[in-house]
Amino acid sequence: MRYRHFILIAASLLTTVAVPASSQVSAPATPPVPRETEPNDVTGVAVGRFVGDAALSPPRMVGNAMLTRAILTQGDPAQPGAPGAVLVHKTEVVAASLQAGEATSMMQRPDQLVAYVRFGTGRLDDGETSWDLKPGVTFFIPANAAHRLSASEDTPMELTILAGPPTEAGSASSVLVRDTAKMLYVEQGAHWTNYSKAPFRDIGERVLFVYMAPMTVAGAHAHVPGTEEAWVKITDAPALLQVGSEIRQWRKDQGLVIPPNGRTIHAAINYSDQRQLWFYFSTFPRPANPSAPRPQAAPDPAFAAALEESNVQGVSLRRR
Repeated sequence: MRYRHFILIAASLLTTVAVPASSQVSAPATPPVPRETEPNDVTGVAVGRFVGDAALSPPRMVGNAMLTRAILTQGDPAQPGAPGAVLVHKTEVVAASLQAGEATSMMQRPDQLVAYVRFGTGRLDDGETSWDLKPGVTFFIPANAAHRLSASEDTPMELTILAGPPTEAGSASSVLVRDTAKMLYVEQGAHWTNYSKAPFRDIGERVLFVYMAPMTVAGAHAHVPGTEEAWVKITDAPALLQVGSEIRQWRKDQGLVIPPNGRTIHAAINYSDQRQLWFYFSTFPRPANPSAPRPQAAPDPAFAAALEESNVQGVSLRRR
């Protein structure tokens, strides 16, 4: 009787926990083991080819007064060439300086320009209107638009200037001058630690000012093949650049163009105790189906209001 009672209890338990074969859940597959990407000796990337340095470039006089040194210039990234001569979609990036009290002649060029004032104060004018310049102010000059730069009497002025052909979006038809200090961060924590302001997104220019907090590293990543993405360091605190399996010191006025092979990862490493700043621009390949709608986030009115507030108002030279 005791054995029969035991058998009945065991049968009851088996009936309770038994699961039909058709509803059994298979054991989860073993997740793939994370692997690092290919090293530079496999991808054939020579890091020095994609890094340009103003300190190693010969000086060039522009506008009869402004001294410039090239950081990045045009070239074929798939062929041997000078360091930093790998731009396909843009013309050049230069470090520019005016001595205190100096002014350029009135200038025009077929490229459109985006510039950032790194140091000093001065003025931009087009012969009719003038705008005051100070550190953190950025400005856009359309192709073939007349313009002149001048430094104040008591301090030199230093700028980073990007030149390139007019974008397909048409950009703006007149000079725009904006104060980045009054803009909001449109990207917050991109690639872990990048915080960015977009001064001319409203006219179709993919230009960002990217900030990194002290002792942070960006998440290393690659891009779609054919992407032209460049970073130019504005601040002079110590940092490192990573390109694939190698790192380099990243100094002020050094620029990096990401190898456009779709395989090489890159990242910035700010190992200083200061917040640092990079000038960024990019051009992406055309989509396979350009007519397909792209998902767009609903615009935040706060960003538009801050962008409008950042506009530096011009003053008519006729009133001076």
